[in-house]
Amino acid sequence: ITVRQAKFNNALQRVAPEVLTALAALRHGGKRLALVSNADRMDIAGWPGSPLIACFDVVIFSCDVGVAKPDAAIYLAACKALDVAPAGCLFVGDGGSDELCGAAAVGMVPVQMTGILDRYFPGLTEAQAACAQYCIADIATLSACLA
Repeated sequence: ITVRQAKFNNALQRVAPEVLTALAALRHGGKRLALVSNADRMDIAGWPGSPLIACFDVVIFSCDVGVAKPDAAIYLAACKALDVAPAGCLFVGDGGSDELCGAAAVGMVPVQMTGILDRYFPGLTEAQAACAQYCIADIATLSACLA
C-alpha cells in the first residue's frame, strides 16, 4: 500500500464523530443525502470500510460516472438518483475543482464549508467562495442553511 493510498484509507475510515453525528441528524430529520466526489479508484479503495457508507442515500464517484465536478452531469446524476430537482438541493463543498460554481450552474444552492480550508489553506477560502450562497465552518452548522 502506498503512502497516498494509506492517507485516503485513513480519511475514509477514521471519520470524526461529529461529522457522523451531523449527517445522521440530517437523515433522521428526513433529508436525503448524496455524496458527489471527484475520485479515482485509488481514492475510494477504502470506501467499503468507511462509516460514511451508512450516511448517504446515494454515492456518485467521478471514476464511476466518467465525469467530474464542475461538469453538470455529475450533479444531475445525483439529483436523478435522489429523484429531486437541482433547485431542491444544497451542494456542500470547500469549493475546490470549481464545484460550487458547477452546482450553482445547474440550479443547486451552493454552500461552502470552510473548516479544512481555514485550517490548512486559509488563502483559498475566499477565492473558492465566489459562487457560494452560504458559508459554514463545519457540517454541524448546515442546519442553519435549511431554515
